Amino acid sequence: PAWVKDGYARLSECDYGPDFSRAIGWWTTLERAYQWKSGPSGLGTQGRPPAVRDWLQRGRKYHERPTIGDEEQYASSWWAWWTALQPDWRELDARGRPSQAMDAQDNWDKLSRPGQNGLLMVLLALLWWREAATPATEADWAEAAQDVAWVISHMARLERCVYLSICIL
Repeated sequence: PAWVKDGYARLSECDYGPDFSRAIGWWTTLERAYQWKSGPSGLGTQGRPPAVRDWLQRGRKYHERPTIGDEEQYASSWWAWWTALQPDWRELDARGRPSQAMDAQDNWDKLSRPGQNGLLMVLLALLWWREAATPATEADWAEAAQDVAWVISHMARLERCVYLSICIL
């Protein structure tokens, strides 16, 4: 579908490190397991950066980045959104962010939204943050990219097992 091609092309324009590259790769694996279909609903919007809504309302022009404004506020709202999207079993660290200090479980329902309104939106929002990032939030962005890659890799491995009816993890 066009949204996959356009989204992948936009996400892959620049090399923002191994974690972001892994997230993109696992995202394509996950969408393939979903058979490139779009689900009936998208991700939740609680805490979502307003720039995401603005971009959607302006017609999903992949070649255009929405206005970020205050970079630190954007980073804060991105984390609030990402945290709200996590399954209940994911514990939070001292800063209130999702922790990887436990084994991943099989329930990713809050994030299992195939299609253009799913994890593609998280990846695009993360990309826009990186494009606007200064040293003030670059380390924070790297942490976010690492967590997104971790989550999508676990989701993709699980969905691939279901789709292929085998589990080779």
